[in-house]
Amino acid sequence: PSHYNLGILLEKERKDFDGAEAAYRAAIVADPGLAVAHDNLANLLHNKREDMDGTEAALRAAITANPRNAHMYNKLGDLLYKERNDVDGAAAAYRKAIAADPGYADAHLGLGGVLTLGLTSPEDIAAADLDTAEAHLRKAAALYSSGTPSYRRAHLALGNVLYKRGYAMEVHATSLRSEELLASAATLYEKAVEHSELGGTSASYLVQVRTRVQKIRADLAEMQAALEDDARAKRMTGRKR
Repeated sequence: PSHYNLGILLEKERKDFDGAEAAYRAAIVADPGLAVAHDNLANLLHNKREDMDGTEAALRAAITANPRNAHMYNKLGDLLYKERNDVDGAAAAYRKAIAADPGYADAHLGLGGVLTLGLTSPEDIAAADLDTAEAHLRKAAALYSSGTPSYRRAHLALGNVLYKRGYAMEVHATSLRSEELLASAATLYEKAVEHSELGGTSASYLVQVRTRVQKIRADLAEMQAALEDDARAKRMTGRKR
């Protein structure tokens, strides 16, 4: 389409963004179903105009033109999350991207990330759907090539989820004096360290988490020793009788 091609020429070669926008809009008038024209207009409005309303409208028009385009849903999810702070809208967009293309790594990473936002208290963490978040982050980590920035981001996010689960479980275990839950918390922390290392996190954070694990293991050893002492004392009492 001549208007669309002119828009690309004006934007990429001439840096004439006003002319490019006009050309993309003319292409859309000529063919409202031309998804790439809506996409290019969205990119221009976002990157050159900082027009988030126009960007969102263009992305939604691109999706209408091609409802099976996972990339457009993912871009909409990014916009809603990063620019609108619309977590529910972003999650819905990422889910649609995954439905359109189950192997779309960025959408798995985006969905796993938004599902873990704002979780600070043990109660918030326990109520969140971290099973789903973890599953999508593991999928993303498996899809990305090892060592790439996206691969590291996925492992950092996965390490963060595992740390949150470990923290909530540690608090719960402490309140119940449960050795089993406390041991599970330590294991989650250890897994968090593994993924955080793959993500290239700071050494100070790793030291912090490892120190927490050592403390839990020491507490478990003390609890086990106390149980053994108690059992020994009961056996001795029984013999005296």
